Amino acid sequence: MLAYACAAIGRLCRRKRKLLVVVGAGASIDFGMPSVNGVADILSAAAQDRYPLLADSSTSLYKYFENTVLADWQAKVPPHLQRTPTSEEILYVVFALAATFPAGRFTSALGAFVTVNSLPNINWYGRRRMAVDQNVLREFGHFLVDTLLNNFAIAAARSTPEGPPSSQSCADCLPCSAKNSISPS
Repeated sequence: MLAYACAAIGRLCRRKRKLLVVVGAGASIDFGMPSVNGVADILSAAAQDRYPLLADSSTSLYKYFENTVLADWQAKVPPHLQRTPTSEEILYVVFALAATFPAGRFTSALGAFVTVNSLPNINWYGRRRMAVDQNVLREFGHFLVDTLLNNFAIAAARSTPEGPPSSQSCADCLPCSAKNSISPS
């Protein structure tokens, strides 16, 4: 049954030229996808290149959010429950904060309950100081998602699992059309 479902998904992916990413509990690591920590590393590195902080170019806007959430949790969460925020939580923070900024008639209702603390300026493309506002946050969030999807597509195109996790292989499901449409860099 699983083999049939996998083959059907593979055919659909190729026909629609879509990429299917199977994630959860480390299941996709065998197929070349990054771990939870790997995703955070990918996003942090990408943000370092494009969104370095103006006051400290050795850190990025992504790391700023990660460190700010971590510091808040260390102050408010019992030690035995503390952990590093995941990339999903950082992405949520970025998009939620973007929604709290006043934006005329497009202002989110969330802004009635939450206000944004001052955010650090970034060194925009290494050329000028840029204040982080709702537009920068939205672009930053989209950039992070695009970076992640691009890395997933490249990993899927390179995917050659050493063996299936069960008696059948889902190798056709993951790469879909990515093998033919994406050249690994």
